[in-house]
Amino acid sequence: MESKIRQSILKTVLYSDIFEYPLTAQQIWKYLITEEKINREDFEKVLKISAKGRSSSGRKSPIEEKDGWYFISGKEKLIKKRLRRRKESTKKLEMINEISSTLSAIPTILLLGVSGGVSLYNAERKDDVDIFVIVRKNTIWVTRMAIILLLMIRGKYRRRLQKNVADKICLNMLIDEKKLAFSQERQDLYTAHEIVQMKPIFNRNKYYEKFLGQNTWVLDFMPNALEKIKDKRLKIKDRKKLSATAYLLPAVEFLVKEIQLWYIKRHMSRETVSGEMLAFHPFDYRKAVMRNWQRRLSKYE
Repeated sequence: MESKIRQSILKTVLYSDIFEYPLTAQQIWKYLITEEKINREDFEKVLKISAKGRSSSGRKSPIEEKDGWYFISGKEKLIKKRLRRRKESTKKLEMINEISSTLSAIPTILLLGVSGGVSLYNAERKDDVDIFVIVRKNTIWVTRMAIILLLMIRGKYRRRLQKNVADKICLNMLIDEKKLAFSQERQDLYTAHEIVQMKPIFNRNKYYEKFLGQNTWVLDFMPNALEKIKDKRLKIKDRKKLSATAYLLPAVEFLVKEIQLWYIKRHMSRETVSGEMLAFHPFDYRKAVMRNWQRRLSKYE
């Protein structure tokens, strides 16, 4: 059992190392990559042994610990980098929290979340801020347009091919409330991490909990990641807010969809465009990260 726990700890630290991100003991436990549930007491015992540089069998451990941070041996300098990034990320979170009060006025938004490096306090000053949005059914295009306009007014919208993106907001992904569960093809470790590490900044009627409830497959990769999952059948209580304009929405949605599709198709690359999901990724980080992780696993077997 010790060998399995040690392997799970190493896998977890190796994945985090891709992002130059030392972990605390609590974070290793939360993001522990394992196929089966591990006892917390056994985990802490093996982690303590591993951090001392040797396993109980005498093999050299590739993991080190300093000041409560765990990292791959020889990468102690990453601690300073992480502490610096935490300060920068805190500033960005303060900025996006202030802007979220404006965005939350859009009645079709059910959830606003910060994703990417900022959500883990691991962003550089030059980085933008990725946001994840859940919208009311059949309003994905009109909601995107409304968000873009508000961000442009605030001078925070990240434009396509923009070079200086510091503190700009990237509308990374929007999903319709009808399709909260990610498709089978997206159910991998990378997506699981993105879901778990997302930081909700606006949550209408507990849609964050509902979203987690529809994506319990993340527990197949990280069994400790979701401590509590609320009822995934939560009902929307404020539907009446849309009743006055509901009959206009289909026409408006169709119009803004055609306008945006015309522009998007001119520069189409790796975007995911459907009636239930819009995802904009100029670079396929998902595949790149998974390839990187597989290389690291092969190195340490």
